[in-house]
Amino acid sequence: MRRGFASVGLIGLTLTAVPAAQAGPLHGTISISVLGGRVHGYGASLAAVVGTGGDDGLTFGLGKMTGRVTQSHAWSVPLPSSDVTINRAKASIRVVDHLGPGGTDGELNFTFSGLPRRQNLLPCSGKHNVVKGALNGTIRIRIGDSFFKTVTVKHMTGVASDTPSPPAHCPLPPCPPSSYSLDGTGASSPTVPSLRLDASSIAVRGDQLRLLVGVSELTAGTPFSEILHKMSVAGTKSLLATNPNLTSATVSTPGGALSGGLSLVASGPLTTSRYACKGGYVEAISRPVQVTTGLLTAAFDSIGTLSEDTNLNSGFLLLQMLKSVPNEPPTMSHPHSTLHLREFLSPDRKVWCVVEDRGCGTYPQPPTRAAQIDRQGNVTLCDVPTLTYPPGGHVPLGCFQNWNNSAPILRYGQSDLYNGVLCTSATNGITCTVASGAGKGKGFRINKREAVKVG
Repeated sequence: MRRGFASVGLIGLTLTAVPAAQAGPLHGTISISVLGGRVHGYGASLAAVVGTGGDDGLTFGLGKMTGRVTQSHAWSVPLPSSDVTINRAKASIRVVDHLGPGGTDGELNFTFSGLPRRQNLLPCSGKHNVVKGALNGTIRIRIGDSFFKTVTVKHMTGVASDTPSPPAHCPLPPCPPSSYSLDGTGASSPTVPSLRLDASSIAVRGDQLRLLVGVSELTAGTPFSEILHKMSVAGTKSLLATNPNLTSATVSTPGGALSGGLSLVASGPLTTSRYACKGGYVEAISRPVQVTTGLLTAAFDSIGTLSEDTNLNSGFLLLQMLKSVPNEPPTMSHPHSTLHLREFLSPDRKVWCVVEDRGCGTYPQPPTRAAQIDRQGNVTLCDVPTLTYPPGGHVPLGCFQNWNNSAPILRYGQSDLYNGVLCTSATNGITCTVASGAGKGKGFRINKREAVKVG
């Protein structure tokens, strides 16, 4: 399905902060999240992480909703630490980076600056510094397809935040609603793009994601560390049908840009786990499945038609049921499989983790929070407690404004190992730690109410 390769043109931008209460210098890892501007009807977003000591990076995204269907695309670029200059006392960040040999694939050339700053109170007594600002300049990305061609954005708004002090412990979250879900990823290969599939039987508190198909593009010959394309559909009607024993399932679509259907049957035994939540426990039942017949097609504006059928069987497909049981003591157990997902959502869909970037965040509607870890186990936490709009802006400030409703679900008891980070899903949140090396065991736990350091 590949339609040529993407490359970056010149990016030159300045982010100037708006006035706020004076605070101390920025500490540790610094996260920048901005959005705004439209390209061929798609809204643009940009997220950057700097000051990590060796794992800096930037992601540019485009997304559009037509009716109930959303198309989204993201391009990630690593930033060598030698190309990033930070003046923490003045909240100034300078990036000069040539992409490709001699800058043949483009250049990053921008400054983030702004005084004064403010100090926000995090959940459970943690604090950190936040800079509100507006991105002014030029972002140009030469995509390499016949639709986007060269993308240009000149104005965005958002925030930058530093590493906060650790907050205190908070209690268990409430038990989630019962639901069915199907999560899948195709086999990853240097020569074959990796496919994704996610379907759910329940809409959780306004987040009505029902079905996602997607692909992680090949990046050889490009300046990007990852290229993602996704199409998802939301609504009140379930597109996943199964039975309590999870022996078979069907996936349907609304038609139009996302069409077709799949039939699946069990390919392995049931696994049952129980995990504590407020007032009871959650019983998580799962079974591996495989596609027997059918075809799903997603007609993207930019990359053409993506097809998913039995080609998903070379990877991982898991059918799951969650059942909340109140007022009974939990029996703790753990499924044996470990997934290898680049990104995922928590079972309540309130936390999105991009393991490729070693970070997780909650839904952008404040109060919003986020956490990120570097290879040495250093953790950056963020919190925006109230709904606030920057002067002249139409998008509220938040820690994790670039949100993907259509990522696969990491179910309770499942673990995900990717990019040297091990994440585990439980009813008290998503816990992510460094898997090996000097920082092994260090990381964070995050849920919709808190983000805290662990280890």
